[in-house]
Amino acid sequence: MKMIIKNKNSEISFKILCLFVAIYPITPDYFRIVGIPAQILVIIMCLGFLFFLNGFKYPLIKERRIKAVYTSTIVWAISMVLIYLIHGSTYAILSILLPWVILFPFLIKNINTKERILKVIDILVIAGFIVSILAIIDEVTGINVFWFLNNSGTDIYIHEARLGIRRVYSFSSHPNSFSLYCMFIEAILFYRIFCTSLQKKSFYKAAYVTVFIAACCTASRASIIAIIISQLIFLWMKGYKKFFKYLLYVMFSLCLLLFIIALVAPELYSEINSIFVLLMAVFNDSYAEQLQSLGYQWTANGVADRFTLWEIVFSKMKGHFLIGYGPSTLLEGVSVKNSLGVSNEKSSIEVQFLLLLYRYGIIVALIEEIRNMIQIFITYKNRRISCPWESKIGFNRMCCVTFLVYFLMLFTLNQTDTVRIYMILSSLFLAYNYNLLREVKN
Repeated sequence: MKMIIKNKNSEISFKILCLFVAIYPITPDYFRIVGIPAQILVIIMCLGFLFFLNGFKYPLIKERRIKAVYTSTIVWAISMVLIYLIHGSTYAILSILLPWVILFPFLIKNINTKERILKVIDILVIAGFIVSILAIIDEVTGINVFWFLNNSGTDIYIHEARLGIRRVYSFSSHPNSFSLYCMFIEAILFYRIFCTSLQKKSFYKAAYVTVFIAACCTASRASIIAIIISQLIFLWMKGYKKFFKYLLYVMFSLCLLLFIIALVAPELYSEINSIFVLLMAVFNDSYAEQLQSLGYQWTANGVADRFTLWEIVFSKMKGHFLIGYGPSTLLEGVSVKNSLGVSNEKSSIEVQFLLLLYRYGIIVALIEEIRNMIQIFITYKNRRISCPWESKIGFNRMCCVTFLVYFLMLFTLNQTDTVRIYMILSSLFLAYNYNLLREVKN
């Protein structure tokens, strides 16, 4: 009888976690329920049910394979909580403590079978598919349905269009964040496509295309490049012959599609060409002149702007290297000029390490970087370990590439809303290695 109750409670616990996975990554910061931030309330309600169903016992994680990642995560979370206490930020404390310390082990222990792993992955895919459709609708109509959830009085800054392309950002606070979110979903979709039966692949392929289109609607150069790079790495991992086969297939399909678009919808073709110029301007200043001729007046070379940002932040850190300026602080009194000769006031800090340094100090910034590097190292170490039902792109390989590309992207962008899906994928990675791979040998 006790075993039946235990199994029933385990099933209910998993369903609660599935609901959490569906809602938490796409809940806007500006949404409140009875005055409480919805993200926090979702976690509190989830934890309340989980503790009740598990007899108010806190799950302990002891598996050697994931100990380094789990321990470094706890150390990082505690360091963040301590710095938030120093700066007196209650909401920020809860946003770290509740998901990363208290809920984290529940996810790791309850996602304990192949069926549950794939179920959670599919929930992420479906959520990403839905918000991508809404993002494309937003691009066409100018209506972002998530803005109707703004009951906190938060001002929503509408980002200017880039070369006539309206920059969408769905549930997130910035187009870059939404595009990075799409990068995670695209990686998961690639994995799902190659470990799924032929009968079910059509949905994942349709979702794959939809999510990529939504990412392009953000006009976020670095994130789109990150998506392309990660997908090319996955193709290469499938094998040299298959890699070139898929690459040629994709290139031929794109050329054919562009030719048709040029004939049928020349205005759309012009927008696509503008996106290409915008992307290339990240690497080559010669495209700056083309951008100027197209009417684009601000950032031409994103890499150069980020290098300048390093100099600016370090010059502003005098006397604040240890604990920073505090949460939500921005740059003040900074004017920068880009390669087009256009000047603008600079207040945002787009690089994650610099943002942490400026707000919370050098210790917290380094601890986060170390934690992320440890996770990447463990995924690389486990890259050859996979389950029998997986293809060459096993879950560990997928996580290794995704975490590495994401880590590199955070030197050009900041984390903001993507921290939530990053937390979910990190817990999935640990759950996979904690539960499914105990018996698998190299």
